Amino acid sequence: MQQRLDVDVNYASQYRLRLIAAELIYPTRRGYVDFALPYLREYLRDHAATDV
Repeated sequence: MQQRLDVDVNYASQYRLRLIAAELIYPTRRGYVDFALPYLREYLRDHAATDV
C-alpha cells in the first residue's frame, strides 16, 4: 500500500490500523488485508477516483 500511494511507511501503517479498528478491513496474513464488508471491493472498483 505504501508504495502504491507513494507515502511514508508510518503514514500507511496508521491508516491501516485505523481501517482495522473501524472493522472495514482485516489482516489475512503478514502484509495482506481483506475487506470485511461484503461487496466493498466491487463498490470501490466501480467508483474509483480517476486522475484528471
